[in-house]
Amino acid sequence: ANLFYIPTQASGNIDKVTAYFADKPTLIITNKANLCTKGSGINYITQGGKMKYEIKKANITSHNLRVDTKLIALGIEIK
Repeated sequence: ANLFYIPTQASGNIDKVTAYFADKPTLIITNKANLCTKGSGINYITQGGKMKYEIKKANITSHNLRVDTKLIALGIEIK
């Protein structure tokens, strides 16, 4: 898979998912707080009643994927 989405109810499996896709070019997307710190590349959140996303470049590039700086600028960058 080039993209793998983990829904909120399955977010407890993020460690297994990140381990499985560790050496594969796969973008992991989630939507539960703080999952960028656990391996997600993009994490959707609700902030001020609006849907936004957090993005962690290091998690994306560790999967041999490139990320455009515009995508980072539009989101909330997690370092």
